[in-house]
Amino acid sequence: MMELSKRALTGSVGSIFMLAFFTIVWAFFIPWGLGWNPITISIIMVFILFAGWLYIGAIKAIRIVGKMTDAPVTEMDKRIGKRFGLMFGIEFALMMVSGMLLGSSALGNPNYITPVFAFIVGAHCIPLGVLFHTRIHIILGIIIMAVAIITIIFLMYGQEMNNAIGVCAVVTTLCVAIMGEYLLLFVNASLKRI
Repeated sequence: MMELSKRALTGSVGSIFMLAFFTIVWAFFIPWGLGWNPITISIIMVFILFAGWLYIGAIKAIRIVGKMTDAPVTEMDKRIGKRFGLMFGIEFALMMVSGMLLGSSALGNPNYITPVFAFIVGAHCIPLGVLFHTRIHIILGIIIMAVAIITIIFLMYGQEMNNAIGVCAVVTTLCVAIMGEYLLLFVNASLKRI
């Protein structure tokens, strides 16, 4: 595990907050496929509680990071920041365009929104894994993309459409939550070494 600067730890804690938020967002994609029922509501509640736990962990971590001394910004920090911003910019643009096209009654089919968004999320995890040298991002990205492709195939053939969309949302939510947990553990381990 590499030594992280205050700037890198602050960015990592910000990512934990973001992953907790997106855990909740993805949890609310689940009823789109599986409908509102006691099991779906229970699954959503578990993910909301987990996201709350991530938020609490991130708040504790940011308080510790805030007490650290600042280090000068390195060229590597600048390069990583630019690449990170570029990846999220591309992801956001792809999601906006695909959401507009698939949501349009003239051009698309809203059933494809969940798996296409999931595929984009999974695809952006792979360069993140390369950038930060973390295999877990690559593995989870591949899992999300595989489930998204399988869901799209089910939708193309009209088979188990709602279940496929629901499973895609559950898997994506779970993978996003795991990324948040991994990052929280990583930050906490880095803080213990300081």
